[in-house]
Amino acid sequence: MKPLLLSLFIASSLTACVAIPSSPNNQQPETASTPAVAESEQTPLPYPDLNSMADQREQFEQLAIQVVRLEQQVEQLQMRVHQLEQRSHSAPRNTPRPRMASKPETMPVSGSLKNVTHPSAQNLLHQAQMQFKQGNYRATATILHDADSGGDGSEIARQSMYLLLQSQQKLGNCQSVINIGQRYASRFASSTFAADALYAVGDCQWKIQQQDIAKDTWRNLIRLYPNSLAARRSAIHLK
Repeated sequence: MKPLLLSLFIASSLTACVAIPSSPNNQQPETASTPAVAESEQTPLPYPDLNSMADQREQFEQLAIQVVRLEQQVEQLQMRVHQLEQRSHSAPRNTPRPRMASKPETMPVSGSLKNVTHPSAQNLLHQAQMQFKQGNYRATATILHDADSGGDGSEIARQSMYLLLQSQQKLGNCQSVINIGQRYASRFASSTFAADALYAVGDCQWKIQQQDIAKDTWRNLIRLYPNSLAARRSAIHLK
């Protein structure tokens, strides 16, 4: 009996060795970082906006017209002040100096120049010539709007009328060129620019599909001014 108990005791006393599995170190998988490569954006080459340039051109011409009109307004006010000063000097000493009952009327900044009292034809012609040299043909035509009939027929009136014709020709207003050119050649037939005015008339008639009428205009030009440069140019068109 004792050997049996001894063997049971030995068996129960034996300690079972439990193998604890060693867990491997948790290693994070190395993730390869891929640097983001920014793609270089190519900016397009700047090209000029033709519509924007045309708008700026038109705004510049409108500003030039306003400057001219403001100059005329200043000159009108100066002339009125000068007249008042002369009137006060010529009045008797015991007569009180006349006072202005109201503010002087100012000229409109916008609108047609027909409603504006021009300070002087010479001044207007000078301003128009400056605008024409700068390529502001619309401003030139606006300043000389009343010169389309030749005015009093003076030298300044003839120059203003022909400059108006040239500005309308630059603007491509053929109907205005025909009307002004015919009046100029009829009224100022002895002028040095009469032949050129007729040539411009024929050129515009040709452009608006009036070829037969244009040829008659050039033939008339050659008959009236045979030695002019405009006559030689007209003969080339008739060949």
